[in-house]
Amino acid sequence: EDHFHFPYDRLVSEHGDRYRDLPLQDYLEHYSSELFNYALVHRPSVIHAHSDYKNGLAALSVGEALDLPVVYELRGLFEDTQVALGEIDASSDRYLFTRKLEEECCLRSDAVVVLGDALREDLIKRGVDGKKIFVVPNGVDVSPRRDLKAKEKHSPVVLGYVGTLNSYEGIDFLIRTVHFMKREKHFPLHLRIVGDGPDRENLEALVTQLRFSDGVTFQGVVPQSELSNEYERIDVFCLPRTSCRVCQLVTPLKPFEALSYGAPVLASDLPALRRLFKERIWYSKPGDREDFISVLETQILKDWKAAQERVQKAQEWISQSCTWEKAAERYLTVYDFAEQRHSQSSHASAARRQAS
Repeated sequence: EDHFHFPYDRLVSEHGDRYRDLPLQDYLEHYSSELFNYALVHRPSVIHAHSDYKNGLAALSVGEALDLPVVYELRGLFEDTQVALGEIDASSDRYLFTRKLEEECCLRSDAVVVLGDALREDLIKRGVDGKKIFVVPNGVDVSPRRDLKAKEKHSPVVLGYVGTLNSYEGIDFLIRTVHFMKREKHFPLHLRIVGDGPDRENLEALVTQLRFSDGVTFQGVVPQSELSNEYERIDVFCLPRTSCRVCQLVTPLKPFEALSYGAPVLASDLPALRRLFKERIWYSKPGDREDFISVLETQILKDWKAAQERVQKAQEWISQSCTWEKAAERYLTVYDFAEQRHSQSSHASAARRQAS
């Protein structure tokens, strides 16, 4: 297959779709074998594996067999995401097992890539060499974006969210807060929710319970080609994430997209967000209704012109530093480092063998 002019090959298992049912060790053996054969044919200079650990362990196995450098990209914390979704407990064997294998991938790889400084610092605390951890933030394609001009505010004001509807995103808090502002404070607002996900049914039930169907629109999933229209309908993009561990450490793509389309972003004050976006977006305490309302009213809506000027500066930052082209340039640095580190490690291992 071709994706964005790049070949995309799938490793085909003799087990077909049943490979997911294999015990982990058997799965990794088959995965590593197929990847080994693929690497023999295509002769890569570097093996770059994205999380989760199954990809990382297979890549490390093949990298060691063929003496190739391995880059492991930790794009999320799957075990902590499962905790946030209520699927496992942080003290469970499954959580500890997954966490340990993710650490092993990071420790054994020649270079590690993460989305932000918060996750980088967490890995350093867990024993990973900080010199080999590189931050490559999410990016956006700015070519189809609107011109850098002031965004007109709607009446009533439209707050919006675009993304997957997971419980840790805090959309229930957002619905309750908008309901309070509209019903109790008589503030002219409408909430627009674009996307789908596991929590949608609960969120729709909450809107029904509050008798607030006139104040919330569930748009569902829209094609990428229509995303710009959705952002045009949103005045302020809201990201009221909870303070769970995965939200503390993993940076989402959503704020990049919202800013690139000219929407101010009001997000929970979490390390993953503040360390990357700094003062380019607005923050409120997670789950604090009064603080959210105060920031929205006094810092964004009250002086819309100043808010737009701040957003335009953020757009310039994105255009200069956060495009996929810039990300690609950073990866070249990562690959150079991985090759050098692997070469040094190989020479050191050879010297130790000779000495013994």
